[in-house]
Amino acid sequence: MYGILIGIAGVEHGIFEILQGDVPTSGLMIDAIGDAYRFWPGAMETALTIIPNYLWTGILAVFFGILV
Repeated sequence: MYGILIGIAGVEHGIFEILQGDVPTSGLMIDAIGDAYRFWPGAMETALTIIPNYLWTGILAVFFGILV
């Protein structure tokens, strides 16, 4: 049950990161939800990444979310 929730959360993070486009990240800690897609001011979903690009981080998050 928890594995399914973790997988769905990974896919959701990845989709919002892909929507930010082929843009370099500002560091290891990123906001998965960009300014244009936030429904309220605190909705940013901080994430840790080692890949310095939102598009590729999102693609890999979706891929691994589906694997989980």
